[in-house]
Amino acid sequence: MRRRKQIVQGERSTLGDYQLAEGCNELNRMCQKTVAQMVDYKYSVPGLLRALFEDETMDKLRAVRGMIEPSRLIEGYLVGATDATLYIDFSDALVPTITPGTVRVNAERAAPLLQAIAEIKVIHEQFEVCKHVLRWLNKNATPGAIRYYFPGAMKLCPKSPVLMELQHTPVRFSNTPGVSDQLSLIREAGNTIASAVLLPKDATTKVRGKAWLTFAPYHLRRYFVDEPHRDIGVGPTFTTDVITYNLG
Repeated sequence: MRRRKQIVQGERSTLGDYQLAEGCNELNRMCQKTVAQMVDYKYSVPGLLRALFEDETMDKLRAVRGMIEPSRLIEGYLVGATDATLYIDFSDALVPTITPGTVRVNAERAAPLLQAIAEIKVIHEQFEVCKHVLRWLNKNATPGAIRYYFPGAMKLCPKSPVLMELQHTPVRFSNTPGVSDQLSLIREAGNTIASAVLLPKDATTKVRGKAWLTFAPYHLRRYFVDEPHRDIGVGPTFTTDVITYNLG
């Protein structure tokens, strides 16, 4: 029996809100595991502080430790990527919590941190593209079109009734308006998921330690670099999710 597409607030929801959310959650898990496997970065709180603050500042703060009671033990700092905030837990630090306005990044000392942030951002954006693709297809495409254009959806939403019905049937679908503008992102998303599937089965995510990185939502644009017939300056734009990455 053919299922009717779900309509939510006047918009198509082919997979259904619950299955879409489950698919995005699975992508978040894949992303966290990929970061843990691919980004080799180890830190200590003293090392982070030496990279972010001047030695003179640190000497003064060590001198007053125990004389003041900070209003909070966790503080965030904009370091490297403008959309990323590095949070540090000062509960066991040898200095009081330091205000963000005191940051003076030492380029040499901070190089490993900045490299790790750049690597995390690349992976972050790859999986944000995947979530955009899944959401766009859910809103604009039929189940058959989703299966045809983005087979990875079958793995992301294995319990989706509309996709389960298509597992052993020929692919049939109606034309999806606007899909040509999304094809480069769909291909990128497919490659990202294919790589994530190859991660070791025992791959884990990093646990929360004394430092973590949070990316705020921002507008992300991909360009038609693999489609020379298009204007390279024009490409799909979408808003990313807020995501936190533990640094261990």
